[in-house]
Amino acid sequence: MSSELRVEHLLGRVVVDSAGRRIGRIEEVQAEREGPEWVVQSYVLGVDGLLERLAAGAIVQGIVGTLAGTRRRRRIGWDELDLNDPDRPRLRSASAGEGRRLSA
Repeated sequence: MSSELRVEHLLGRVVVDSAGRRIGRIEEVQAEREGPEWVVQSYVLGVDGLLERLAAGAIVQGIVGTLAGTRRRRRIGWDELDLNDPDRPRLRSASAGEGRRLSA
């Protein structure tokens, strides 16, 4: 059974871990087309995710050089995020997403 949620409802929401610690804001939702539907693959948290969503990541990195390269973003798999309360998304476990830090 699939469920639907409007992407714009998630963008900018703060994600917390199971202990209530802030992980970051959802800045991008990555999805792939499967037939007539779009299926979420992952969520990108952090400032670099926002820049990527606004198609400014390469421009900003070019302007500020290595400074932009020092920031980090985090990718969370679709199945690692509890969206039972979309206003307060939570990681399913404290360690979820830890191996998915990405350089800018």
